[in-house]
Amino acid sequence: MAAAFAELGLMPELIQAIDDMGWVFPTPVQSEAIPLILGGGDVCVAAPTGSGKTGAFCLPTLQIVHETLNYTSAADQSRSGASSNPDRWKMSALDRAPHLILDASGLLCASTELHQWSGGRAAFGMLPSARGKWYYEVQVLGDGLCRVGWSAACSTLALGEDDLSYGFGGTAKKSHCGKFESYGGAFGKNDVVGVALDWENGEIWFSKNGEPLGRAFSINRKTLGDRALYPHVYLKNSQVRVIFSDTSYLPGAGFREVGSAGPQERTTPEREGAVDLQGTHRPSNAPLMLILEPTRELALQVHQELHRFSRFLDEDQTSSSEKVQCVLFTGGSASQNEALGAPQSRIDIATCTPGRLFDAIRTKQLDVRAVRFLALDEVDGLLTMGCGSQIMQLLGMIPRQGRRHRLQIIMFSATVNAPRVRQLSDRIQEHATWVDVRGPETVPSTVDHLVVRIDPGTALQLVQEEEGIAPAPAASLPATDAVHVGVDYRDAETASLSQRIKLAKPILCLRLLEVFQMDQVMIFCRTQLDCDLLQQFLEQHAAIRGATATLHAGLADQQRRQHFTAFKEGQVRILICTDVAARGIDISGLPFLISMTLPDEVENYLHRIGRVGRADRLGLAISLVSTVPERVWFHSSCRKRAKGKCQNRALTTEGGCTIWYDESEILRRLEAQLGEANMPEILDVNQVLQAKDPAALQAYVRGLAQYGRKRGEIGAACVNAVDPELEQRLHHTQQVARRVQELEKNVQWRFLRRLQNAR
Repeated sequence: MAAAFAELGLMPELIQAIDDMGWVFPTPVQSEAIPLILGGGDVCVAAPTGSGKTGAFCLPTLQIVHETLNYTSAADQSRSGASSNPDRWKMSALDRAPHLILDASGLLCASTELHQWSGGRAAFGMLPSARGKWYYEVQVLGDGLCRVGWSAACSTLALGEDDLSYGFGGTAKKSHCGKFESYGGAFGKNDVVGVALDWENGEIWFSKNGEPLGRAFSINRKTLGDRALYPHVYLKNSQVRVIFSDTSYLPGAGFREVGSAGPQERTTPEREGAVDLQGTHRPSNAPLMLILEPTRELALQVHQELHRFSRFLDEDQTSSSEKVQCVLFTGGSASQNEALGAPQSRIDIATCTPGRLFDAIRTKQLDVRAVRFLALDEVDGLLTMGCGSQIMQLLGMIPRQGRRHRLQIIMFSATVNAPRVRQLSDRIQEHATWVDVRGPETVPSTVDHLVVRIDPGTALQLVQEEEGIAPAPAASLPATDAVHVGVDYRDAETASLSQRIKLAKPILCLRLLEVFQMDQVMIFCRTQLDCDLLQQFLEQHAAIRGATATLHAGLADQQRRQHFTAFKEGQVRILICTDVAARGIDISGLPFLISMTLPDEVENYLHRIGRVGRADRLGLAISLVSTVPERVWFHSSCRKRAKGKCQNRALTTEGGCTIWYDESEILRRLEAQLGEANMPEILDVNQVLQAKDPAALQAYVRGLAQYGRKRGEIGAACVNAVDPELEQRLHHTQQVARRVQELEKNVQWRFLRRLQNAR
């Protein structure tokens, strides 16, 4: 086993953790993705749920972050001490874009790129604490485009395009925070641009050939803080000479050349503690890796896996060695994060949900400017939640060049083939390698999935039977979502048929729990209200009372954690949830799943049934499908969408908050996308309910005792129970194979004889 994972390039400490977890061989997605991620490229992976994709990105990135923290480049050390005059002003050879060319003096800067900007900063910056007035000049030597100014060491090299840099360009535009405004006048070849910084008055201004152009910027000290500002040039197909001393047009009124600054007036990125990839000069709140998850439960699961994988890292190393620190940022108080292992000293890997991530950035709990690895897990789920703009906003905050290596972006999803995911990959990834271990939409071979159709006639029978056996009025019929008011389910009108289905589905769910003897099951509902109503109905029955819990966005974070933990640990056996729990939640050996309503997207159907059949264990997923349309709530833009507050029962086409939900049409779309080979078996409800003994259902499923068990265990237990038809086919195949082997042998002998005779 160790050799199998070692061949992927993983370090021994990670393999030891894997060994303790009982992993035998890498899964296909791990075999494909781990070497690619370790190789440093962007990767986009399509893999079904339960395929091991969490380990596929956590293991290699943990290794790279660990090596980054504990590896010091001898070449960088020799460079830092090689200069004969380390106090000499020049442009930094490290803090520049790859295409910005510097001469030996560090004063002549050139870019030959026709379509790409290249930026660079000086080796020294001016401290605000010195309260001086500073000046330098840039002599333009080329015909291309040029922008000059000041920036903080941790800002992007795209001068003037973030809140920590201020630029003035040859097209007579000043720029800050990506906002370009007219200023001064145009400049070009042979012009000398003066760049002034006045810490005393908090101003930046420029001059052209000695003529002042007036104040360009007032420095925002609240945003800048105590950071120094560095001379900065930004070129496209141009050449400039930067003049730090012996300037041609030194202004009066107390301005000094930056080259004359003393040690107490200037600083370097290293002394300032600026963001740096290697971790030596990173702020404590600046992680190297950022993992974005669509839900709190999934973020917690990934965070816990990171701790499990990393527990042997640095175990036998000296105290000076840097250990990987992982922190969770989800909804809830800071104390919850601390309880989950949030360190007080440093953050190396941050696992976040989108909303909490931006809250942490806004409150300066997180600084994303040192991020080298960005993992977007369940990326199609993030896009469905409307996080596409947030992802682009986040990327705008992460520097992509300069002191930092390029950002490595990893995207994982069970439905990564979706067009919108490919569009996102094209926008944010560079020459991404696509890994598809699943191909088009498929259902894992470990999942049996059924559709149980319920028609209005059978629904009426179920409802009337439930009314007849109800022990008390409090435990009579299920409560519904109140879409239909004053409607008699016994009538034959369309609304009555819809109400009949609403009443019958919870009853049918209860029957399925009994018929299949489900000792552990997840039940999916469309809305939070549906979850709560189903729980109320099931809890009325003595055999189930106290065995249910709900999981949806309407619960507080602590409640969601408690309910999910209670289900995983077997304290409750029925978890009723919305699709918020459908993505990535790992429950070992979950045998059964029921969908009260088909989801309107194939992706969500696959995510739901993917809760069973994980880790090579067999699972059964049942969907209850109405043969007639059902009228349901759909609060697309309703301000009163909270439970019970909206009373607008009109259709959305009439300005209301309801729609007709046609599951038969959804089933047809499901077949069109999945194909006949992947479609669930479709049964009539009577085929299930008339089976008084669960064993009678084996005509449709392979048996109840197998669900939740590994296929290998089932195969060993059933080694003597061979299907006669299958045995006959195997015998025939063996005979054909032997005949082919004989024919091939004859052909080879004849060829050798002819070859020998020819000689």
